[in-house]
Amino acid sequence: MDTAKATLRALVTEYRHADDNVQALNANVMESRATRKQLEAEIAAILAAPEFSEINKLNISDDGSNIRIQRPGTYSKPWALSKSDLRGVLDAYFASTNAPSADACFEFVCDDRKQKLVATEFALTRTLPKSKE
Repeated sequence: MDTAKATLRALVTEYRHADDNVQALNANVMESRATRKQLEAEIAAILAAPEFSEINKLNISDDGSNIRIQRPGTYSKPWALSKSDLRGVLDAYFASTNAPSADACFEFVCDDRKQKLVATEFALTRTLPKSKE
């Protein structure tokens, strides 16, 4: 039993170190994403000018990479549907088709999703104390 406790203690310590590393990396990623978003806005403002209307790709010469430009109205963004948005869409559909209430269809879709999203493994989440700033 003492061996199991020692092993558990060592694993928890190792888990804490790994979690610290992940949190530090995530903070860096968030900063980089914010910077990237700001730069994208500045680039888009320039590309909106008429003289750049035909440009669909920017070549980055020093590393050989490219930036693909998708202009407003020319592509579809990926989407997700919240439960409240789904309810609204179903209500609108059933109202426009004179069908009965959307409740049964909404419940079916939600129940189907709920069953398919049931976890089958352990999940560990580390909670840190709030900083005193």
